[in-house]
Amino acid sequence: MSMSEQLKKPKGTFIDDAHTLLHPIRYELIELLSEKPMHINGLAKALGQERRLVTHHLEILEIYGFVTSKRALSEEPSSLGRGLKIYQVTDKVAEVKSALGQQLNEFLFLQAGLMKDVKYRSFSKLSV
Repeated sequence: MSMSEQLKKPKGTFIDDAHTLLHPIRYELIELLSEKPMHINGLAKALGQERRLVTHHLEILEIYGFVTSKRALSEEPSSLGRGLKIYQVTDKVAEVKSALGQQLNEFLFLQAGLMKDVKYRSFSKLSV
């Protein structure tokens, strides 16, 4: 197995999924694609990024199962009938976002409990 194949093979853990999804450019791509399926040109234009960079991040999102692509014919007058690769989000996006929300809520709940305990201990020491 080549080095590029090893790098592209997802490990499939929650941490890997979260890391993949929370990259700023990939997260913006997911937000755009959540609104509607799009072609690389529209995505690059909307993000103000080069096609090459957007393609790289779309490949990562596709490898990890966050987006899928399909071939379609352009209906735009300037490129009528030309083959396009259209990207769309998968259900995995909602699943990972939900899991991230749960993890964040648990973390905040734990932090709130710790803060309450610290305040109680501090107050107890002052009262003695």
